Amino acid sequence: MLIAFTICSNNYLAKAQIAAETFKARHSDYSFFIFLVDKFIPEIDYTAIPNAEVISIGDVVDDIEELAKKYNIMELNTSVKPSVFKYLFKRYKSNYIIYLDPDVIVFNHFLEIENLFEKEDCNIIITPHFCSPIDDGKIPSDVHFSVFGLYNLGFIAIKYSSESQKFLQWWHDRLMKYCFIDPANGMFTDQIWVNYAPIYFEGVHILKHLGYNVANWNLYEREITRTNETYYVNGSEKLQFFHFSHYKFSNPHLISDRQNRHVIDDFEYLTEIIDKYQSKLIGNKHEYYKKLHSYYQLIYKSRQREIQKMNPSFLNVLRRAKKKMFLFTQDFISSRKSNLIK
Repeated sequence: MLIAFTICSNNYLAKAQIAAETFKARHSDYSFFIFLVDKFIPEIDYTAIPNAEVISIGDVVDDIEELAKKYNIMELNTSVKPSVFKYLFKRYKSNYIIYLDPDVIVFNHFLEIENLFEKEDCNIIITPHFCSPIDDGKIPSDVHFSVFGLYNLGFIAIKYSSESQKFLQWWHDRLMKYCFIDPANGMFTDQIWVNYAPIYFEGVHILKHLGYNVANWNLYEREITRTNETYYVNGSEKLQFFHFSHYKFSNPHLISDRQNRHVIDDFEYLTEIIDKYQSKLIGNKHEYYKKLHSYYQLIYKSRQREIQKMNPSFLNVLRRAKKKMFLFTQDFISSRKSNLIK
């Protein structure tokens, strides 16, 4: 059984449906799953969601509510990724499994992934944020991703093997403890830990095909063009999938509010891709879904209030911690330029 999956809460279901729809359109022989880090609500008919089977994360992680007290909703969604891989391998005995973030649109068949997994020495496939140096004083550059992770975990593919099972257990154990968004203290969700994967484990393949995981942070090295109905990157490699990280539904042509290197007028065909994505979001009722509050986020906020009542100074501690975090803003660049030069 061939499997791909994503993970999201109810507010991301419009996006997850695009990931499922476009993946299945190019991989009809795969089963696609959406693991819901949320409670099922009666207003949504989950069985009617096309191209995917929706599974509650409560069926995978027994102590999910305890974990929700510890992690905010982004941290929680990323912390369960190894658990889902382990669940799927155990339940379906799949040879390999592909994970995609919910905010992607797939354009072509992942033939390179399938070919790599035919090799005995390939157990895990990851994609770097970018493949060439960038340090032009703009955001983001390679200096920023040293604290957010060298590889983008909006994609990871894993083949079943004894080595990959060791990796999943190690990754799971780390994320149960250290899946916080806290770059100042060496943590950033599930992503930062995969920096260690090529060192600790055998058969980790770093996929440098420029058509995979194209996103706002690597557009400087990836020119998108179109021939007939097919999009290409740098004129030679097919665009496999585009990752709409930090996409603003209310201002889609912004590209992302976490970068200041590009404006939409820099790209002829990116506008087409963004407009297609926006149209699909509207068709999937994103304006309805995005207003939904995650059950587990409410648990997290309730726990934070309890802690603050027990220790009123805790709120100030949180505020100080936030000031330490590396933020994608011009203030971050300008305030640290002198230190970087030193």
